[in-house]
Amino acid sequence: MLGNVLAAICAVTWAFTVMGYRWLAARGASVAAAAVSGNLTAGTIALVMAQPLVAGRPVDWTVVVFLGVCQLGIPYLFLARAVPRVRALEVGLFLLIEPVLNPIWAWLVHGETPGPATLAGGAVILGATAGRMLLDVRQAPRESRVSIVASARY
Repeated sequence: MLGNVLAAICAVTWAFTVMGYRWLAARGASVAAAAVSGNLTAGTIALVMAQPLVAGRPVDWTVVVFLGVCQLGIPYLFLARAVPRVRALEVGLFLLIEPVLNPIWAWLVHGETPGPATLAGGAVILGATAGRMLLDVRQAPRESRVSIVASARY
């Protein structure tokens, strides 16, 4: 039960994060600076909660640095560039691809079988993404026709 409550809180706070990034971008503020400050805050809190630390091997620190750069750093650069240009719904749906794929990776790598709730959640996310794409495809020809007619008038 606690895990479900924490997952729900995480989802809501992430939604506020995406909305906050869009709000900052609309005002010309740096999304990257907000991401860096948010991650530094989260890292500091996690470091305090992780005490006492045990010594790690060099390979452990290499993995931590690799994951920090490749799993967090580079994607945040892309996110900071995309947020001002893409609608919040699309950013949110795109960012949900990782949680949708995590059960698939766990199944492929560890043989874990996803439960019904996991499959239902993935179906909702993929269905919303597909629905959004279909709406965009249907609206694109109409918008291009309007712009062609408008440009022909002027």
